[in-house]
Amino acid sequence: MARSERQGKKERLRTLRDLDSAALGLADQVDQLFAEERTDEELRAYLDVQQSAMKTAVATIQRIARPPDDHYYQEIGERYKSVRLFLPQLLRLITFEGIQASQAVLKGLTFLKGIEGKRHTSMKDAPLDCVSSGWKRYVAPSDQAPDRRYYTLCVLARLFVALRRRDIYVPQSSRWGDPRAKLLQGDAWSGFEQRFVSRLAVRRLLRVNWRH
Repeated sequence: MARSERQGKKERLRTLRDLDSAALGLADQVDQLFAEERTDEELRAYLDVQQSAMKTAVATIQRIARPPDDHYYQEIGERYKSVRLFLPQLLRLITFEGIQASQAVLKGLTFLKGIEGKRHTSMKDAPLDCVSSGWKRYVAPSDQAPDRRYYTLCVLARLFVALRRRDIYVPQSSRWGDPRAKLLQGDAWSGFEQRFVSRLAVRRLLRVNWRH
């Protein structure tokens, strides 16, 4: 994912001059359009002359500009072949669990596990709760059936973030396990809590007496 982001940023820097040129040219053409009163005939004549240049500028802007929530998803999509090298083993060998907030991602993983190994399968039943608005433009544009490639990458990207946050974990794993499982529970916590509160109270009492 990080490599795709670096590639996207590099490509964006390379094309910024083209974007600036197209945006400024289009702005100038529109500014001239409203700079003075024109008859309908003059307006049509102006648009006839500028139409080709304006269309070219708009096409350039649409090709280069990115929405605020687009995090180089197109570049990530180009990594699908690399993902396929490890995805079957990941889905077959590793069991993921998570907190309530991560259930949408886990449902996505379950769906991918169910279609793994099937070359031709319907994506219409793919759960989309884990697909953000930025991803949706690629996963399911115009409410079409989800694209398997982008859906897979979206779920894996969300999985990676959830693993780092420990919202999703691998049971019994020393590195990716649930940190909450190591917390004291029940009687063990009750006993520790009483000792902790007692020590804290004594420390506060000593500080108060010392100050006086």
